Amino acid sequence: MKIGLLGGTFDPIHNGHLYIAKEVLKKLFLDKVIFVPANVPPNKENALFSPANIRFEMVKKSITPFSNFEISDEEIKRQGVSYTIDTLKNFKKKLKAELFLIMGMDQLLAFHTWKNYELICDYAKLVVINRQGFQHNDEYVKKFLDKIIFLELTPFIVSSSDIKEKIKQGLDVSEFIPKEAVEVIKKNGLYKLPLH
Repeated sequence: MKIGLLGGTFDPIHNGHLYIAKEVLKKLFLDKVIFVPANVPPNKENALFSPANIRFEMVKKSITPFSNFEISDEEIKRQGVSYTIDTLKNFKKKLKAELFLIMGMDQLLAFHTWKNYELICDYAKLVVINRQGFQHNDEYVKKFLDKIIFLELTPFIVSSSDIKEKIKQGLDVSEFIPKEAVEVIKKNGLYKLPLH
């Protein structure tokens, strides 16, 4: 079995996340993609983000229409800061599968700052969404080139921070996020202002 793992804060989940998951699933012939909402992302320890249980609900409802998508509360249950290496070790124990860790090129460029980054490729292949304009010629990246799959995808220009800003301004964001996520945002009054 081949399983993709897509981690993130998902605050909120948006159509770009779903697009990447669908494309990786199709192009790499994966059996499924598991979304893994972070409890506290290591790079955002002092940032403000929505409660983990609400972000989990948002992702769970948003992926319901997709039979090959699942969600894991692995990092939320573990509590504390969510480190990818710990998550991969646990998945490797539980799942008899080949794991593929999905990330953006921006994450790869910061990969050397991750906890035990040099061990991550022992547990999963890296699938890097190669954004135009990003280079991958860093020395530390070259060490892992044989364990990285670079995928060129049509850019999907949307970010969670842009979406939150639009919501604060009272703008309609329904073209950027799944309708299920809109419902969770409305129900919980996230990002200060109601959606249209």
